[in-house]
Amino acid sequence: MKNKEKRVIQLNEQLKSSLINSSLPPEEILALMMKLCLSLMQVTQSNLVEMKTSDGQKLSLKLETLSVH
Repeated sequence: MKNKEKRVIQLNEQLKSSLINSSLPPEEILALMMKLCLSLMQVTQSNLVEMKTSDGQKLSLKLETLSVH
C-alpha cells in the first residue's frame, strides 16, 4: 500500500471516529458532512456527491448553474 493511500485511510478513520463519538445530533453531523463534501467538491472540481444513509436512502448533493430566463 502506498504512503498516500495509508494517509487517506488514516484520515478517513479519524473522521469516522470523531463522528461516531460526537455528541452532535444526527442532523448536525449530516450538515457537517455536507459542508465537508462542498469543500471536497471545490478542491476536486467536481459537481456531485452521493452518500448512502444508515437506513439505505441515498443523499445527493449536486452543484448546478441555473439559467435565468
